[in-house]
Amino acid sequence: MTQRVDIGNGRTRAAIMCCGEELVCKHFTNTCPCCGTDYNMSGQQLAPREQWGEETGESVSDILMIDVYENGDWDC
Repeated sequence: MTQRVDIGNGRTRAAIMCCGEELVCKHFTNTCPCCGTDYNMSGQQLAPREQWGEETGESVSDILMIDVYENGDWDC
């Protein structure tokens, strides 16, 4: 079950329970340190990493550049 937690300054983030521990989803991709399961910012479980990009045609380099987009460092 996903819940919202206050992180200060009027902001909230999704938080889920995984491996008996709370995981606050504050990044584009959030990984459980115990089992390695990935979740998105909304707390939804993602497909295994070996499947990433298959449906969308993304390459590994596209996926690994996500931190550049999160920080607003676009080339356009």
